[in-house]
Amino acid sequence: MRAIHAALKPGGVMVCEEADGSAVYTEPSSAAYTELRDICIEGARNRGVDYSGGRRIHLWAKEAGFELVHGDAYHPHYLTGKHKGFWNWTLHAVGLGMVREGSLSGARLEELVAGMAEADASPTTLVAHCRMHQLIARKPESKA
Repeated sequence: MRAIHAALKPGGVMVCEEADGSAVYTEPSSAAYTELRDICIEGARNRGVDYSGGRRIHLWAKEAGFELVHGDAYHPHYLTGKHKGFWNWTLHAVGLGMVREGSLSGARLEELVAGMAEADASPTTLVAHCRMHQLIARKPESKA
């Protein structure tokens, strides 16, 4: 955020969207979704990445010196359709990286992916994707 702040002219506007991966869930609950989501969030945290950062985007902007103009969020949910399995595909890809580095076994990843696919295939299981946080912020005008 500080780099964006530095790059904008005074009065310039930043519009951004940031995900909150901790908001991924299923109803009824899928143990596979929950476990792989938590493994990925913890692995990212260990690397200094915040997959739950969306909920704090306004704080990061304020800390970087922006004036907050507007904040909003939306949270897609799916019972059916091709987008329902998005987090299965995404967490599978992240999990493959963890398998390569040795922090997750290939067999366990495949078990979790199969459990997630089962939830995705069920027309009575709701899959909630990341909650997406949107922010509009302005760099303050220069004081002459």
